[in-house]
Amino acid sequence: MNKNSLKQKAIEIGKVHSGYTLEIEDFHKKSGTLMFAWKSACGDKEIIVELDVFGNLLDFHLDKGSVSKVVLAEKSLHERALQYVMVYYPEALDNFILEKISVNNDKKSMRFTYVQQQLNLPLPRTGFFVETALDGEVIHFHYYGVAKEITLPENLLAKELVMEKCLKDLDMKLSIAMINSDVHENGKDMPRLVYEPVLPFYSPPCRPFICNEKG
Repeated sequence: MNKNSLKQKAIEIGKVHSGYTLEIEDFHKKSGTLMFAWKSACGDKEIIVELDVFGNLLDFHLDKGSVSKVVLAEKSLHERALQYVMVYYPEALDNFILEKISVNNDKKSMRFTYVQQQLNLPLPRTGFFVETALDGEVIHFHYYGVAKEITLPENLLAKELVMEKCLKDLDMKLSIAMINSDVHENGKDMPRLVYEPVLPFYSPPCRPFICNEKG
């Protein structure tokens, strides 16, 4: 898509009307993305839209300037967040799973974060997040994408072997610590002699080393 087409698509995504003025139009050559930023006439609202060269939405941010008194339930906010994502990435829920839900008390908003997993572990910089105001309006969306080339080790060390190695190499030191009565029975909030592990003491690889001997 050419720049004018991308700009028009960004206007449609951001629902930018005549009350806003374009302040930034920036093309990132290295990442191949185009970012547009508009500000309202009174300066209290801002809309930012970032697209790739194919017109795919990568980031959307809305600074509303004011907080609505309407408060929806978490389920309704979650549904609205996913409805927004489905417009731009219909296959998103096939690739990503919900990782966490967090509340931003300052913005009066809720964020839903989805990630791609492998071996039941979240892959960094994958998936997306959607942040909605408590009235259900999407105020921030960011899409990280899908990890397509994932190389897994042929063998993984058994957890029991790693634990055995950890316990074998574990080093303890004698120290003085305050024992909290809320945590330890008979703690009495007084200093006591305790043994503490010396950390970090072990960082094992997830797969066994292969030694190639030459005769």
